[in-house]
Amino acid sequence: MKDLKLDGNHDLFIEDSDLVVEDTRIEVIGQSLEIRLQMFYGEWYSNNTLGLPYYEIILGQKSNMGLVLEVIKAEIEREPSIQTVQKIDAEVIDRGAIITFEAITTDQETINETVAIGA
Repeated sequence: MKDLKLDGNHDLFIEDSDLVVEDTRIEVIGQSLEIRLQMFYGEWYSNNTLGLPYYEIILGQKSNMGLVLEVIKAEIEREPSIQTVQKIDAEVIDRGAIITFEAITTDQETINETVAIGA
């Protein structure tokens, strides 16, 4: 499994005038999950049913943290390479969130990620 590596601004990562490829399975899954978790519901023109309901559920002033974690966990587990989420935490800060999780891949590898949304 390979994918083009993205930099911190979500642009293609270029090194020595060449595109860089994510070549380990964990790196590819991690990047895929970061993209998945940073997509707002309805944001993508090609399929407006994708994304997390940040405005509707997650970033509200009276967010139900149990529901927030449940929605995020379900989105992580929609990634075909993820078997289960072991740990998950989310901190809502002003108009953003920080999501930290540990998941087990279908190859029984552990992946730990922290994803910032608008923070």
